[in-house]
Amino acid sequence: MKYIKTMTIMTRSMCIDAAHTYNTLQNINELTIKQTNAFNHYKRWHCDDNDKLENIAKKSIISPNDIQELANQLGRSYGSVKTRILTFYLKNDFDYKTCDNDKLLDKYKFATMEDIEYYALKGFSIKAKLNYRLNKITNIVSKIKDRDNCAKITDTVKYIQEENNLLSI
Repeated sequence: MKYIKTMTIMTRSMCIDAAHTYNTLQNINELTIKQTNAFNHYKRWHCDDNDKLENIAKKSIISPNDIQELANQLGRSYGSVKTRILTFYLKNDFDYKTCDNDKLLDKYKFATMEDIEYYALKGFSIKAKLNYRLNKITNIVSKIKDRDNCAKITDTVKYIQEENNLLSI
């Protein structure tokens, strides 16, 4: 009975607070990458960071492992490094005229074609994006061997382009 009288009653919130305090004190110097990235939200990019990004961008093939290693070195997330590379270095390699950008998938192994087109066309007007996509369709259709169907599709695409140009007037 004496034991019960001296025992303190701990509520659920007190248990959680005690466990949190113990874990915080024990692991204060051992922050995970995820926690580090949480602290680096909206962190400014410095010249040294951009130099490292430029070195990666000059490579002939950029793998997901390269992005992850750089993210760990810079204390940033995988997504932030990926976005930075695609935003600033992709536009130089992107082919806006022929729309044949499959070769970019070989260089940017960490990105999908949707990612590549999204970042290359980012900041363009809706009209310019539509013209790019129509040119892409025209280039794909021109490679088809059945010329009768190609002519019909090409005429339809030209009609849509003309309508798109009239919308801006």
